[in-house]
Amino acid sequence: MVLGCTHYPLLKKIIQKVMGKGVTLIDSSKVIQLVAEKIKKDKKLNSSLGKNNKQIYFASDSLNNFKEIAERFLGRKTKSFVVELDN
Repeated sequence: MVLGCTHYPLLKKIIQKVMGKGVTLIDSSKVIQLVAEKIKKDKKLNSSLGKNNKQIYFASDSLNNFKEIAERFLGRKTKSFVVELDN
């Protein structure tokens, strides 16, 4: 079973329990991470976060909701720039 949504890896343990040991879960976030690392290496991109670097997030959810959830996951307040995408 492919966990194709960004939210499913958060529920991976529960999904595995429900599906049983006979079902292999494929975490798409791991594949995306590998592809992103390859692009970063191939294009010689630097992703270090210094004092002058900004983190920009694009969200299809409301900005307030996204910011609240992001801060919960990050465990800190964020001053990052968030762009709301039109649905």
